[in-house]
Amino acid sequence: MESSLKYPTSITTISEEPYENNDWSDEENVGADDGSNASIISPTFDTNDYSYILAVTGFGFEIPEGHIIDGILIEVEGYNDAGETVKDVVVQITKDGSTRVSFIK
Repeated sequence: MESSLKYPTSITTISEEPYENNDWSDEENVGADDGSNASIISPTFDTNDYSYILAVTGFGFEIPEGHIIDGILIEVEGYNDAGETVKDVVVQITKDGSTRVSFIK
């Protein structure tokens, strides 16, 4: 089975409760693994805040007729240089991008 990395061609930020505290900057940088990053640079972004939703689509998958998907690997790279506790609350795959779940750990 052939495996290759896919990056999104469409990146959008969405303010939707409770993910409405701070928007992303340079969100288009998630479209490649080239050392450029999307970030949140607001001085008011702290431990009790949630970022806007970062919705990525357009991965260009082509699944031939009759083939079966037996696994999907998603890698998310992140860092925090502000000393705050940061975590991914929701990472979600949808078939058509229309389903989002408000789920907070």
